[in-house]
Amino acid sequence: MDGELVLVREINIDFTKMIVVKDLIDGQMVEVYREEWEEKDEGNVLDILYKWNDLDYHDESTEED
Repeated sequence: MDGELVLVREINIDFTKMIVVKDLIDGQMVEVYREEWEEKDEGNVLDILYKWNDLDYHDESTEED
C-alpha cells in the first residue's frame, strides 16, 4: 500500500454537548461514533477525543476479540 491513503477520519466536537466521528467507508463519510451529553467533565471529553485522534482506534464496542 505504498502511497495509498487507507483511512480518512472526521471528528466534530462541541465540548458543551456532543462528539461525532465519521470514517471514509466505501467512498462515503459514515458516522461510526456519536456521544451526546447534557453535562460531562472536560477531562472525559478530552479522553474521548484523544482516543479517536489515534487512527488505529476503532471503538472498543465494535472491535472483535
